[in-house]
Amino acid sequence: MSENGWSEYSKLVMSELEKHGDKLEKISEQMIRHGEELAQLRVKAGVWGAVSGTVVAIGSYIMTRVSG
Repeated sequence: MSENGWSEYSKLVMSELEKHGDKLEKISEQMIRHGEELAQLRVKAGVWGAVSGTVVAIGSYIMTRVSG
C-alpha cells in the first residue's frame, strides 16, 4: 500500500471511530435517562404498595371492630 493510500485509509478509520464514539455517547445518555426513569417507577410502586397495604390494614381493622 502506498503512503497516499494509507493516508486515505487512516482518515476513513478515524471518521468511523468518531461516528462510533458519537453513537456510544448517545447510548450512554439513553441508559442514564432510562435508569432515572426506572428509579422513579420504583418509588411510585413503593408508594402505591404502602397505600394499598394501609387500605387493607384499615379495612381489616374496621371489619374486626364491626364483627367483634
